[in-house]
Amino acid sequence: YAVLPVPYERSVSFGRGTARAPSAILKASVQLELFDEELKVPLDLDVQTLPAIPCRTGTTRHVFTLIECAARKVLEAGRFLMTFGGEHSITMPLVAATQKIIANDLCVLHLDAHLDLRKKYKLVFFNEQGL
Repeated sequence: YAVLPVPYERSVSFGRGTARAPSAILKASVQLELFDEELKVPLDLDVQTLPAIPCRTGTTRHVFTLIECAARKVLEAGRFLMTFGGEHSITMPLVAATQKIIANDLCVLHLDAHLDLRKKYKLVFFNEQGL
């Protein structure tokens, strides 16, 4: 497993703080139970935490390129990628990286507590991207 922290927070629509999520998750991860009580076996996890993507500076396009390149490196090595992010928009470069590796067999299932997919949100995001 490779953990890619992406503390990106630029277009949140409700509350701030998503940029702090990756470090909070990693801090709490030392409490992970390494014994599977159902199977009665210790978990042998080979996890590498990668350096966090620098998300505070540069354009969104630049940051998304960094995310996509880092994700693609992990996937090309045949490793399982876990990304701890900030906001939802980081999904786009992750999907782009994955699609380049597995071609057209990619499906995305979006689960969320709320649907922030209104046209006005998409327009603001895509206009910022120059798309």
